[in-house]
Amino acid sequence: MRQSKSNNQKKRDSKGAVVSHSSILIISAFLIGSAAGKAPNPTMQMCLFMLGAFGFVSYFGLGHLAKRRQAGAANRKQKRAAKKLELRVDRHIARSTPTDESGSDGQTADADCQLVPAIGIQ
Repeated sequence: MRQSKSNNQKKRDSKGAVVSHSSILIISAFLIGSAAGKAPNPTMQMCLFMLGAFGFVSYFGLGHLAKRRQAGAANRKQKRAAKKLELRVDRHIARSTPTDESGSDGQTADADCQLVPAIGIQ
């Protein structure tokens, strides 16, 4: 019998990230901690510190890019929804006066239309 995947597993499989966002921070902190401790030589200590610093910069940079990507996706989604709503409203509301190709009203003289009573007055 086959087991279905949970929503969390489906999300994790669809992203395809090799290294999680928080693991970059954890490894960077470990490298800087190793550099602060006793390293066998100064070159190794400097290398560990630089790798840790690069990891911190990468962590914050990737976080910033992810926020920008989410904001852009939300903005595009909102624009699509507004356009869809506008098209739907345009389909249901007929224009009161037809327009010609230039975009101006063709019946400017008929703008003052008279009301016709619904009940005939005799």
